[in-house]
Amino acid sequence: MNKPLPFYIRAVLALPSPLRHGVSLLFGEQINNIFTAIQGKQLGKSTVILSFDCDFPVDVDALPTLCSLLNSRGIQGSFAVVGQWVESDPKSHHAIVDGGHELLNHSHTHPNLRNESYDFANSEKFTDKVFSDLTRNEQLQELKLCHTAVFENLGIEMQGCRLPHFGNLDPLDAYGLMLELGYSFSSSILASLSPTLGAPYTPHENIIEFPVAGCPEHPFTVFDTWHCLVKEGGRHARPGEFLQLGLNALALCKKHHSLLNLYFDPKDVAFHEDFPRLLDSLVEADVRIMTYQRLMLEWK
Repeated sequence: MNKPLPFYIRAVLALPSPLRHGVSLLFGEQINNIFTAIQGKQLGKSTVILSFDCDFPVDVDALPTLCSLLNSRGIQGSFAVVGQWVESDPKSHHAIVDGGHELLNHSHTHPNLRNESYDFANSEKFTDKVFSDLTRNEQLQELKLCHTAVFENLGIEMQGCRLPHFGNLDPLDAYGLMLELGYSFSSSILASLSPTLGAPYTPHENIIEFPVAGCPEHPFTVFDTWHCLVKEGGRHARPGEFLQLGLNALALCKKHHSLLNLYFDPKDVAFHEDFPRLLDSLVEADVRIMTYQRLMLEWK
C-alpha cells in the first residue's frame, strides 16, 4: 500500500485547480523537485518512458520519420493510437509495429478533437463531444472499435490504454472499461495528481497506472508538446527552451531514481530540431528506457 503523502503536499493538492496553478507559477520548479524525490523513493530506478499520442492525421503522417529517429538509436517508444486513423492509414502505423514499438488504445475517434484555432484540428471529421459526456456503452464502444482496428490492420493485441483528455472521467469508471477489454495497464493520469506523485500504482484490481510527467516548471500541467510548443504559441517555444526542460526533467529523474513518463505528439517532435538532441541525451544518460509492458512485468 502506498504511504500517505506529507500533510503539506496533501494541502497543495487539495487546493482548487486555479489556486494550484497559481502556486505552480510561483514555485513550480521547487514543487517538481519535491514531488520527484517522493515518487523516486517508491520506484528506486531511474526510468524513462517515451510515449506519443497519434491524435490527428498530421501525427500519423509523421510516424515514419519519428520511428526512424527512435529506431536509429535503439529506443522503443509507446504509441497511443486512434482506431479510425489506423483504418484509414495502416501503412504509416506499420512503422510502429516494424520498429518493435508498443501500441496503446486511445479510442476510435478521439472525441473532442476539433479546435477552430488550429489548422490541423479544424475539420468536420473531428467530433466536438467530450469523451466523458458519452454514455458508458459509447465509451466502451470507442475502446472496442479501436482495439479491433489495431488487431485487424496491424495484428497486435493491445494490453493498455490512454483515455482521451486527462482527468475528464471518473477513475473507477475508466478502469472498469479497461478491465472489460482485458487490459492490464493505463497511462491516463497526471503525475502530480496521482496518489504516488508519479510512481506506478494499482488503482483498481488488475490495472497498473503509469502517471504522465508534469512540466518541470508547471507540475500541474502535462509536460507535452501541446503545452510547450503549440497552445497559444507555446509556453516553452523559445529556441532551445523545450530541450532544456527535457534535460532538466531527465536530471531530476537521474537524481531521484524516479519515473519520467514523457508524452509528446508526433507532428511536433518528428521534425523539431531539438528532439534528436533530447533522444541522444536519453541514450547517453544512466537511465533505463522502457515500454509500459516491460515496466509492468517488473512492477508486478
